[in-house]
This record gives sequence, C-alpha cells and structure tokens, in this order.
Amino acid sequence: MKKSLITSACLTAAWALCGTAAAAQPPSKTMFKCVDAAGVTTFQALPCTAGARQSEVKLREPAKESGAQPEQAPEIDPETGLPVEPKPLVSYECTTAQGWTFYKHRPCPPGVRVPTPGATTVDASDTLAATQGEWIRVSGAPVPRLEACRRIAEGPARKGHVFDDVATERDRAAGNDPCLQK
Repeated sequence: MKKSLITSACLTAAWALCGTAAAAQPPSKTMFKCVDAAGVTTFQALPCTAGARQSEVKLREPAKESGAQPEQAPEIDPETGLPVEPKPLVSYECTTAQGWTFYKHRPCPPGVRVPTPGATTVDASDTLAATQGEWIRVSGAPVPRLEACRRIAEGPARKGHVFDDVATERDRAAGNDPCLQK
C-alpha cells in the first residue's frame, strides 16, 4: 500500500513536470521511466540521469472527435483588413503545335515526343506517348481544376489524352488524386 502511494505521488509529480515542460517544448509522445539506485521511480520527458535504469513509455493519442474538423479562420488581407477569398485550384490546358490538347495539374512541359509518321508501335493506345519520334512544342494556359478534371474524364474523346495527368489506383487509394482535392 505504501509503495503504491509513493508511485502514485511520483506519477502525479511527473505529469505536473511534464505539463510545465510541455509549455516550453513541443509535446513528446514518449516518456522515460527512471528508477534510481534507491528504487524511486520517476516519469519524465527527458532521458534519465546516469546511474538510473531507464525504460521508454509510449503515450497514446487522445481520441479524436468523429467528423468534427476545426474550422480555420479566414486569411485576412493586411492592407484592407478584409477576408481573402481562397484561390481556386489551378490546372493547365496544354496544346501541341499540332492542336492536340492534354491537361496537367502542374505547368505544361515545353514539348512532347510523338511518333514519326509510319512508325510502328507496340501498343496502339501508346502512340502519342512514344519515347522516340518527333519533338513537338507545347504551349499552356491555366484553367480551373474542375474543368481540367472534367476534360480528363472524357479520355479518348480528344487527341492528346495520353499525356493527361491521370491518377493511378494507388494514388486514389492514398488520397493523392488532384481531381478529388478541394
């Protein structure tokens, strides 16, 4: 009984110390359990002093409220003091010198390679993405992300679609599909 009271008092003191230390440094997800030569146990955010037995204690994350997202304060224009409207996400409409159009979620490349006329390809769907062939210049213009995503979804309906930024299944599973970001 006496030992559990001491341990409880030590835990309370350790948590109080952690609270004051937390204000000075970022929160730690690891605590150190230190047992000195006299057998006194302490818990602290910093590693134990020399001569004490040390073991690490992992802290659990607090349970998050389901579905509740903290609302961010709007950005304020320092000159006017008014809220700044969030900038819409931008993608790019890229057009080759031949008039083929494709869409990227980053600036357009300076050019693309297309197969030379009469060249044979292994896969008919890969004719525009040839690694050998004629270099064609590309120009680009920003477009709203929603418009680019709508046009990418059309796929083979336009020449140049094989150069589109299309998210892979792996990207979608990882939440990295630019067309699903808000």
